[in-house]
Amino acid sequence: GAMDDAGGVFVAWEALRTIRQALQEHRTRRTIRLILFSGEELGLWGGRLYFEAHSSELAGRLSYMLETDGGTFDPRGVTCSGSAATTAALRTVLQPLESSLGACNVFEKLDGPDITEWASVGVPVGNLVTQRTGESADFYFQFHHSRGDTVSVQDPFEMDRCTAVMAV
Repeated sequence: GAMDDAGGVFVAWEALRTIRQALQEHRTRRTIRLILFSGEELGLWGGRLYFEAHSSELAGRLSYMLETDGGTFDPRGVTCSGSAATTAALRTVLQPLESSLGACNVFEKLDGPDITEWASVGVPVGNLVTQRTGESADFYFQFHHSRGDTVSVQDPFEMDRCTAVMAV
């Protein structure tokens, strides 16, 4: 659907485009990967296959994996399964967004269905936390896997804000 998970794909793609545009000819110190999983509702197939194919190669090299699997509404922050040091580093990195986005928290939690297996090999994982302002916490589930999951649910302003969180 448009919200689950085309919105997440779009903001992740835009985050990478934004990073590339901001850095222009400079290279990042680390590789940034965009991985588009499929088969989540059928048994996390895409996430599991990627883990099986790449975990031995990447386990000690990944700093953080972030998933978008809760809609692309107003960003509230991210979750993080990592150590206290990793969580503190994320808070520091996200701090500049506090004034422009409002709440940009780091919630200590193991979250992100397609990437939770990575936590078992020491990779901090997380999920983008969103909620439409003025709506209940279960707003996402009013549309999730329904005929209402159309592009009309998406708000370009909210998606831009999600892109900003992912790009940072």
